[in-house]
Amino acid sequence: MRKILTMLTVCAFAAAAQATNINWQGDESNDFGTGGNWAGGAVPGPGDELTFDSTASSFTVDVDSDYTIGDSYNDFLIVSGAYTFNGSGTITVASSNDKPNVTLNLNADSGQTQTLNNNISLTNSGTGVTYFRAGDNNSGGTVRFGGKLILNDAGSSILMPLDSVTVYYDGGVDLYNAAHANSKNSSSSPAFFRGAVTDADGGSDSRFVAGGGWSVFANTNGVVGDSSLSDVLFQGGDLRLGADHQVETMLRTAASSYSPSFDLNGFSNTNTASLLLLDGGSGFTLTIDFSDEEAESLWFSDSSGHGWSTNTSVLNLVGFELGKDEIRFGTDESGLDGGQLSVIRIDGESGDYSLDNNGYLIPEPATMGLIGATGAALLFIRRRIR
Repeated sequence: MRKILTMLTVCAFAAAAQATNINWQGDESNDFGTGGNWAGGAVPGPGDELTFDSTASSFTVDVDSDYTIGDSYNDFLIVSGAYTFNGSGTITVASSNDKPNVTLNLNADSGQTQTLNNNISLTNSGTGVTYFRAGDNNSGGTVRFGGKLILNDAGSSILMPLDSVTVYYDGGVDLYNAAHANSKNSSSSPAFFRGAVTDADGGSDSRFVAGGGWSVFANTNGVVGDSSLSDVLFQGGDLRLGADHQVETMLRTAASSYSPSFDLNGFSNTNTASLLLLDGGSGFTLTIDFSDEEAESLWFSDSSGHGWSTNTSVLNLVGFELGKDEIRFGTDESGLDGGQLSVIRIDGESGDYSLDNNGYLIPEPATMGLIGATGAALLFIRRRIR
């Protein structure tokens, strides 16, 4: 028995020693499972690291079987090249206590687009972090997820960081087991969500986190932040609309030190039945940007029963023009309480505001005196009482 165990140990060390970095070449076909398409003439095995770079003969890779990075392979690196991955196979990125912090790395050079049309699944059974990283080395290209991105982790240990690239999530994002879709990107690297972000197992305990840089909700065929999510959390990032009516769940703010913004970007979001603005618990500073030339509307449901920490909160409406733009809370004058109204600023200036009998924000007469009873302001009042 001792001899057998010794032999198994030796074999295990030998297998680990043989694990190597293997380059895709694509000399015979586009098939991932054909040995002749890989350096060395054999399909990579467990523990090997896969590298895709600009030296390949073919930049199209067909993956029709399921593979797991962190199990089937140690790493998955698209170093450079305008690669397109197609097929019915799911590529899973899996971290565990034995293999923590497993990463899917994508680096599209300037002018290049890397497209993953396969479903991509991220999961984590350990204490580390599972994430994909797009844009190492300031690559400056584009990464496009044409298939579904599936996040399976409970909590917030699945991250989606990117730097100096533009990322499109065209196939939507499915969240399971209270997963958080953490969009953490640099200020120069937008992330466009053009499919729904959904709590796929119906737990209503998954959320989208605008965690840094800016994310664009631009699903022209429906919403992005749908009502299945617990909320859309502002945690240092900026959220922009790229189409009308993209959020139908709660907007929750984190600590006031984050100072995020919600840019309507020339669009409107009018979901009074479901959109709420919630304080994360310690006050907030949130800027809502109405500064586009187009008229913009933002409607919330009645938020009066969801108290804000009024001593430490600021809701700043930037570029908000009376008579053109509108913000609404509920459907009557009781949609915000007096404390909530007191934290509202327009272009940083406080005022005396109330809601009209349809729930629209209007200035009180004293504030009208301060800002001047301009024609635009009078139009604003007439429109609200019609």
